[in-house]
Amino acid sequence: MKRGLIEVKLDYCTACRSCELACHFRNTSSFGTSHSFIDVNLNKATGEVQVDFLEACDNCREEPFPFCYDACCTGAITWKLVNGGK
Repeated sequence: MKRGLIEVKLDYCTACRSCELACHFRNTSSFGTSHSFIDVNLNKATGEVQVDFLEACDNCREEPFPFCYDACCTGAITWKLVNGGK
Protein backbone atom coordinates (compact mmCIF):
# COMPACT_ATOMS: atom_id res chain seq x y z
CA MET A 1 0.00 0.00 0.00
CA LYS A 2 1.33 3.39 -1.04
CA ARG A 3 1.58 5.96 1.75
CA GLY A 4 1.45 9.61 0.90
CA LEU A 5 0.60 12.95 2.36
CA ILE A 6 -1.86 15.36 0.75
CA GLU A 7 -1.43 19.01 1.65
CA VAL A 8 -3.40 22.07 0.56
CA LYS A 9 -1.88 25.50 -0.06
CA LEU A 10 -4.95 27.60 0.69
CA ASP A 11 -3.45 30.73 -0.84
CA TYR A 12 -3.37 28.90 -4.22
CA CYS A 13 -6.91 27.48 -3.96
CA THR A 14 -9.61 29.22 -6.01
CA ALA A 15 -12.44 27.03 -4.62
CA CYS A 16 -13.16 25.68 -8.10
CA ARG A 17 -14.09 22.31 -6.52
CA SER A 18 -12.38 20.24 -9.23
CA CYS A 19 -10.87 18.15 -6.44
CA GLU A 20 -14.36 17.39 -5.08
CA LEU A 21 -15.55 16.28 -8.52
CA ALA A 22 -12.48 14.08 -9.02
CA CYS A 23 -12.89 12.46 -5.60
CA HIS A 24 -16.58 11.78 -6.19
CA PHE A 25 -15.74 10.28 -9.61
CA ARG A 26 -13.10 8.01 -8.07
CA ASN A 27 -15.67 6.79 -5.53
CA THR A 28 -18.69 6.39 -7.83
CA SER A 29 -17.55 6.52 -11.50
CA SER A 30 -19.99 9.40 -11.97
CA PHE A 31 -19.81 13.18 -11.64
CA GLY A 32 -21.11 15.04 -8.62
CA THR A 33 -19.89 15.99 -5.16
CA SER A 34 -22.15 14.13 -2.73
CA HIS A 35 -19.74 11.18 -2.40
CA SER A 36 -16.55 13.23 -2.24
CA PHE A 37 -14.24 12.90 0.75
CA ILE A 38 -13.21 16.54 0.24
CA ASP A 39 -15.28 19.53 1.25
CA VAL A 40 -14.34 22.92 -0.26
CA ASN A 41 -16.02 26.06 1.06
CA LEU A 42 -15.59 29.69 0.03
CA ASN A 43 -16.69 32.46 2.38
CA LYS A 44 -17.90 34.99 -0.18
CA ALA A 45 -17.81 37.84 2.33
CA THR A 46 -14.15 37.38 3.26
CA GLY A 47 -12.82 35.42 0.28
CA GLU A 48 -11.44 32.82 2.71
CA VAL A 49 -11.26 29.24 1.42
CA GLN A 50 -11.55 26.20 3.67
CA VAL A 51 -10.69 22.69 2.45
CA ASP A 52 -11.46 19.68 4.65
CA PHE A 53 -10.63 16.04 4.00
CA LEU A 54 -12.95 13.51 5.62
CA GLU A 55 -11.50 10.58 7.57
CA ALA A 56 -12.69 8.22 4.82
CA CYS A 57 -10.07 9.69 2.45
CA ASP A 58 -7.46 7.02 1.72
CA ASN A 59 -5.26 9.21 -0.55
CA CYS A 60 -6.38 7.04 -3.50
CA ARG A 61 -3.88 4.45 -2.30
CA GLU A 62 -4.56 2.10 -5.21
CA GLU A 63 -3.83 4.82 -7.77
CA PRO A 64 -0.47 6.27 -8.92
CA PHE A 65 -1.54 9.70 -7.57
CA PRO A 66 -4.61 10.94 -5.72
CA PHE A 67 -7.38 12.04 -8.09
CA CYS A 68 -7.68 15.40 -6.30
CA TYR A 69 -3.98 16.09 -6.88
CA ASP A 70 -4.29 15.35 -10.60
CA ALA A 71 -7.44 17.50 -10.88
CA CYS A 72 -6.03 20.58 -9.16
CA CYS A 73 -5.07 23.05 -11.90
CA THR A 74 -3.67 25.74 -9.56
CA GLY A 75 -1.17 23.57 -7.68
CA ALA A 76 -3.03 24.10 -4.40
CA ILE A 77 -3.06 20.35 -3.69
CA THR A 78 0.35 18.79 -3.23
CA TRP A 79 1.20 15.16 -2.64
CA LYS A 80 4.36 13.39 -1.60
CA LEU A 81 5.34 9.89 -0.57
CA VAL A 82 6.17 9.34 3.08
CA ASN A 83 8.20 6.57 4.71
CA GLY A 84 9.68 5.51 1.40
CA GLY A 85 6.22 5.17 -0.16
CA LYS A 86 5.52 1.88 1.57
